[in-house]
Amino acid sequence: MPNSDISKKPIIVIGGVAAGMTAASRARRLKPDAEIFVFEKSGNVSYGSCGLPYFVSDVIKSPEDLVVYEALYDNEVSKIWVRPLAMFLEEVEVEGKKQPRFKYLGKE
Repeated sequence: MPNSDISKKPIIVIGGVAAGMTAASRARRLKPDAEIFVFEKSGNVSYGSCGLPYFVSDVIKSPEDLVVYEALYDNEVSKIWVRPLAMFLEEVEVEGKKQPRFKYLGKE
């Protein structure tokens, strides 16, 4: 692709916990000007997985105590934009009527 300018295309990362955020951070270091989007199902992009045994054994009472970072819609520091699944499922008000933010295009 000799004349293709791939440097202007956004970088999309699916999954935002350890591997996803590592990939996004590495992409930021390699391409400082790139648009980087991370799509994370849970909304939590970083949690202390080494603490999971403590949660399972009931030493840690709440899974929120394991969360290090929550997904941010706008992050001016890293310029990595995280989009949690909930954002795509929520309803918005348009002309006084509630409707899904996005239309499902798959087969029902």
